[in-house]
Amino acid sequence: MFKIGLTGGIASGKTNVASVLRNLGIFVVDADQLGHQAYLKGTEAHKKVGEVFGKEIYDLEGQVDRKKLGAIVFSNKTEMNKLTSIVWPEIAKLFNQQIELAKQKGEKVIVVEAAILTEAGW
Repeated sequence: MFKIGLTGGIASGKTNVASVLRNLGIFVVDADQLGHQAYLKGTEAHKKVGEVFGKEIYDLEGQVDRKKLGAIVFSNKTEMNKLTSIVWPEIAKLFNQQIELAKQKGEKVIVVEAAILTEAGW
């Protein structure tokens, strides 16, 4: 199986390219979607984020409020490093699950769309 990384900055066209590849029948994994899944209530990342950043980071339904979390981490590199140390390993696990799914389906090529592909070490 060939694994291809699709990366680039904001508004660089990653999503458009991924869409074209999907339309061609290529198995595409969106790391942003995996990131959202990693935070869902009941996951290990959800629990750890609450422990590290406080329970006030949750919304009324108990989900991580990404706007509140963003206000903390986007202006503070130390806090961002704490968050990435929690979330990136969880996203990597989800990514590996997607690779296994692609193998089971007999896919020959998998494309990973991720802005932070190299930084995360995936």
